[in-house]
Parts: sequence; structure tokens; C-alpha cells
Amino acid sequence: MLDSPRVAAVVVAQPALPMRIWWQTDEDKQSLGLSPDDLQIAKQSAAKIYEMRFETDCMADRAKHLILRKEFGERFLDGEIPTREYQPDGKPINVHSTLIGSWKK
Repeated sequence: MLDSPRVAAVVVAQPALPMRIWWQTDEDKQSLGLSPDDLQIAKQSAAKIYEMRFETDCMADRAKHLILRKEFGERFLDGEIPTREYQPDGKPINVHSTLIGSWKK
């Protein structure tokens, strides 16, 4: 899809896959779950990459956020929701889903 000039942007919401349940290596945490060919197509595309995640997401590791920034540079649009937006009283809460309602303001 990203090799189509019609695609101007994609949204990556709380990227957690591939996910290991019992343990994760650093490589797992950084993996975007794309084949080298698919990653190359994405990098050659002009589409913007908008990533959404909570700053303290309990499942979408920050390492994926950093890899997206590194791989896509200025095309990467940072939609990370800062802790102050969802923890106004400072109490830690487990958050993950940016799209189906685990965030109550």
C-alpha cells in the first residue's frame, strides 16, 4: 500500500506487535514486524508515519517509537500522549489503547 502515490499517511496506533508474552529480547522490543522488503518499500514511500502511543504504555515498548523515528526521520509524526495528559494527579495507571477507550480524561 505504501508504494501507492495515493497513500499520503499511515497511522501506527500503540505498536505492540510482534509481542512476546513471557519474555522479550531487545530485538523483539525494537521490531516493527516488517520484512526487510516491506520496510524498504515503506522507507521509499513519501507517506507520513503518524504514531500514537501513551508515554508509559505498558505494551507498546518505547523502543518501537524510537525505531520509527530513526527509520522515517522527518516523515515521522510523533503522536505520543504525555503522562501529564492522562495522569493529572500523578497516580500511575496502566494504559495502552489509544483508540478504544482506555484513556479517560
